[in-house]
Amino acid sequence: MNYGTQTNNFIKNLAFFFAKPMASKLLKVLQKGLKVLTDCFKTKKEVLEAQLVERKAILPEDKQWLDYEANLVDKQRVLEDLEDASDYEWGFARLDDE
Repeated sequence: MNYGTQTNNFIKNLAFFFAKPMASKLLKVLQKGLKVLTDCFKTKKEVLEAQLVERKAILPEDKQWLDYEANLVDKQRVLEDLEDASDYEWGFARLDDE
């Protein structure tokens, strides 16, 4: 019997067992961070979008802010992909492929 292989398999299984709750905790931290970021941007974003709806001009810096920094769609999508992934390593690999 090869005890080295058994030990390696045991260590891999143990690492997977502990990694899953850790990944879940990390995902919750990311979700909370995105919520904080969304809340921070909310007021300014609503004011600028209201001005655009009224066809009022906004500063180029504000337009750029709306297009890039305040656009959280990609960040939300990443979190949704990670939430849906049953295996977090597979989820991260999938994000790298896209």
